[in-house]
Amino acid sequence: MKKIKAVIVDDEQHALDALDIQIARCNADVEVLAKFSNPEEAVRYLKNNEIDILFLDIEMPRMNGFQLLAQWNPPPFEVIFTTAYDQFAVEAFRVSAFDYLLKPVDRELLINVFTNFKKNQNKGISLEQLSLLRELINQKETPLIKIPLPVSDGLIFIGQQDIIRCEGDAGYTHIYINNAKPILLSKTLKDVEEQLFRGCGFIRVHQSHLINPLYLKKYIKSEGGYLIMTDGTHIPLSRRKKEDFLDLFR
Repeated sequence: MKKIKAVIVDDEQHALDALDIQIARCNADVEVLAKFSNPEEAVRYLKNNEIDILFLDIEMPRMNGFQLLAQWNPPPFEVIFTTAYDQFAVEAFRVSAFDYLLKPVDRELLINVFTNFKKNQNKGISLEQLSLLRELINQKETPLIKIPLPVSDGLIFIGQQDIIRCEGDAGYTHIYINNAKPILLSKTLKDVEEQLFRGCGFIRVHQSHLINPLYLKKYIKSEGGYLIMTDGTHIPLSRRKKEDFLDLFR
């Protein structure tokens, strides 16, 4: 079977490398022909080489994803946006029927991308589709996510950017907040991750720990590996999670 030819464009080198590694692990007959942190270089390459799928970040300096795609009418390849956007922009992707992957990229969702591509290789990209996505994303400032945390007398809404980490304790979870007292939820860490933090960019690094990478200060590889958060907390990095975690920052 013919290999799927892919190119990755993202202004962050660690995001380029992490996605490249994840694609290789999918075993989906995909060949990454090139990776670009410079969108102008990517345009030159894409105009002189045939590819099947472009993995494209939207927010990039000098030339954003929309400006890059405007070089074609329409682009002769499938586009998969890779994004760290919040829920508002994710809804824009859904409404405009574009495929997207949230960072850090989940391997199972990535495999689904390749499976769907093989089923619909002639789907192509619609300019109307792209125009709608641009309009939806640009129509207002992307709001900061407020995460509703269930407490004894109702709900308390905490900004995603204010949550440092979560620590599981049997059937409970401690939510550690910047410049505030921790909140205790009567939910397991698994439930908190799946019900409250899905798509928010938090990273599960241990059976008992979920962290916000905004507050990650240092990774120490000795003593089995652990993380130091900006509040000074030491978080163990489990052997099972270690490889996927390091892939995000290579």
